[in-house]
Amino acid sequence: PSARRAGDDGALRAYAGQCGRLFCQLRAAQDRMARRASLREGKHWSFS
Repeated sequence: PSARRAGDDGALRAYAGQCGRLFCQLRAAQDRMARRASLREGKHWSFS
């Protein structure tokens, strides 16, 4: 059981790492869209 739990922890860490990278990419894309929209419309957008 302990060996399986260690394996599950490793998989969870790998999954969390992938999610973290995906989230960062999503935020970066959102920021770019917000900047583009603010430039086009002449006012600043902020996503909360």
